[in-house]
Amino acid sequence: MGESAVQPWQVVVVGRWNRSILTPIEISRRLLRIPENTKLKVEIPLNVVGPPRVWGDGIAIVVDDDRLVVQIERGDYPALGRGMEAAATAITFLERTPYTAVGLTLYFDLAALGSPTATNHRWDELLANGGYEITGHLSGRTLKWREGQILIQTHRKEGTDGNAMVNFERRSELHTDLVEWLKIPVDEIRQECDRMLEFVREGGVS
Repeated sequence: MGESAVQPWQVVVVGRWNRSILTPIEISRRLLRIPENTKLKVEIPLNVVGPPRVWGDGIAIVVDDDRLVVQIERGDYPALGRGMEAAATAITFLERTPYTAVGLTLYFDLAALGSPTATNHRWDELLANGGYEITGHLSGRTLKWREGQILIQTHRKEGTDGNAMVNFERRSELHTDLVEWLKIPVDEIRQECDRMLEFVREGGVS
């Protein structure tokens, strides 16, 4: 099983969130639109201090002091669309909250891409000759896209298949800019991910 199998896709809104307003009940009713008198699925961390995770319609929402995170099972683009909508609803509901950025992070198994592993990276040879043991490989590029950016990154530990990460980020202190980013059609996100992964297939993984 690849590393990304345990990493959910995420929609993250960075800001100073008021957790006393976005309680589990408020999250379920306002963001997840779960009908009243419906039993809620709420996970409470037992071994660490942290916020609860509220589940509904295939997505989970966690509100911390400095970010709201929507977690989506990887590969589920319709759920990603619902997660983007929930995050946009949260921003609109608390539009006076100080915001700084929003991002969509998607993970993919490299093994499923059939991507070749590059073996001619000069660093590998130099470091090995210097007596160092290489335990992992990380490479990436940042691309200008729309009013924000795309980060494409591959990460592979020795002995594992590794993963590719595609991140769509928009930085702004205006809540309207962040909501606009979250309203990008999910089909366009899928198309851009397919393009990024094709570049990984053709270029290999260093």
